[in-house]
Amino acid sequence: MITSANAKECQSLAVQSRLDNASQEAFLLRQRGSVRARMREINSAVAKEMAKEDPDAQKVDRLASAWAKFAEQERIIDGRPLPGSRRPAAERTSKKRENPRID
Repeated sequence: MITSANAKECQSLAVQSRLDNASQEAFLLRQRGSVRARMREINSAVAKEMAKEDPDAQKVDRLASAWAKFAEQERIIDGRPLPGSRRPAAERTSKKRENPRID
């Protein structure tokens, strides 16, 4: 409960919370940019390897695995759910259900 005695403390906590949210957003933006930069590097490495006359399949597989890990990190940072984990909301109908009459 907020009283006049602890109002200043509550206000300072609210300001700190806003600062924490802002710094958290900045961190997530930097992290997302870093992850995407690494994904671009991996894409170019895969393209370079595939352009060779005899590409190394193990190297391509390792690069694809690394790309998948970064893609998962990006999904988490963006706050996107896993495919199929969020169900669409049920459609609401405005029709009233009619009770059948029993004769």
